[in-house]
Amino acid sequence: MGRKTGARLRLSEICSGEHAPALVSEILTHQGNDLVIDASKVKTIDTQCIEVLIAAARLWSGDDMALQYQKPSEAFVQGLAMLGIEQDELATMRSDHGR
Repeated sequence: MGRKTGARLRLSEICSGEHAPALVSEILTHQGNDLVIDASKVKTIDTQCIEVLIAAARLWSGDDMALQYQKPSEAFVQGLAMLGIEQDELATMRSDHGR
């Protein structure tokens, strides 16, 4: 069975707790695909949305799929830094074993 590739998702300007459930749903629609998340428009991100992104990284890693971030805004990077998280901790690479 071949892998699906090329899914993209753009984070909204405001990534707050009230948006976390919708973010979970949106991310899960891309499960089974390599995923690029555009974080360029983020102006505010809170702990709940960062927790969603951490969970996504774990899920994608467990599925051996790539999850990358594109053009992270300064606010996105600062939001992660406030929690002691670096952007590369949310990214995964697939191993391509068995290809």
